[in-house]
Amino acid sequence: IIIPNGVTSIGNQAFDYCTVLTNITIPNTITSIGDLSFGNCTSLTSITIPDSVTSIEDSAFGWCSGLTSVTIPNSVTSIGEYAFGDCANLTNITIPNSVTYVDAYAFAGCTSLTEIKVAVENPNYVSVNGVLYNKSRTVLICYPAGKKDKNYKILDSVTAINRYAFYGCTSLTSITIPNSVTNIGESAFRGCTSLTSITIPGSVASIGEEAFGYYYDEYDDSDKKIDNFKIYCYSGTAGEQYAKDNGFDYELITAEKPANVTGFKVKSLTSTNVTLQWNKNANASGYEIEQYKGGKWTQIAKINNSSTVSYNVSGLAADTTYT
Repeated sequence: IIIPNGVTSIGNQAFDYCTVLTNITIPNTITSIGDLSFGNCTSLTSITIPDSVTSIEDSAFGWCSGLTSVTIPNSVTSIGEYAFGDCANLTNITIPNSVTYVDAYAFAGCTSLTEIKVAVENPNYVSVNGVLYNKSRTVLICYPAGKKDKNYKILDSVTAINRYAFYGCTSLTSITIPNSVTNIGESAFRGCTSLTSITIPGSVASIGEEAFGYYYDEYDDSDKKIDNFKIYCYSGTAGEQYAKDNGFDYELITAEKPANVTGFKVKSLTSTNVTLQWNKNANASGYEIEQYKGGKWTQIAKINNSSTVSYNVSGLAADTTYT
């Protein structure tokens, strides 16, 4: 099919279930590819999106099981939910500089996807060993379902794991969640059928629905629990509550007080500022800095990860002693 010049958008479900469509030419007058516009086009093996397109909407190429390659131009700013969902033969994809929004569910079910690449100059996203993070590396957005690693350690800088971030990652047998993480989204580890246990740190304050221990059974068309799934967690935390709410076997971890901070010193100072520094304590979930003022200790900073080992205190008075 050749779409003529002058057409500016491809409507919702325009070619949905055109299962014999093998080739389509999209003119550079198109700016939007609508919801399910090429959904279930199972014979479509490749697609060239012109550099006039600014948005790829929800499920635009969902269930295109024959799609092996796609080029996203440096004009697209938004990639919607399930945009390439269940493209089972798609092996890699590159997110260009222009993209400002990628839905966490955009590549769900892409079981051959081993790497998500990001253009170096993209100001919003970064790829770390093929895993998609936001630029500041505080949010893990998507771990490719086709990646064959059995073990994965999430970056210490991460505070949130997006919904569906590890959806369908069947190769993973072990995940290390750092103490910096406070939020785990809905279905974050859903379909990780080789993952039979998880340790949830005490820092986690919220866990979304069916985040762990569930998978979708396509034969029964229902959600099911992974057999013998076990949760290791701390007493009185979101991890323990999740285990109880979902009826999973769990074991409480005895929290140990980490060793005292070492190497605490003044790194640099001016008449009004001081930069404090200390050695990393890998067993800590973070650090609290207190200043003695008004006859008592007052917290002036709380750092929720063990990797940050310096802090700048500003607004001080010259020729004054501080503790």
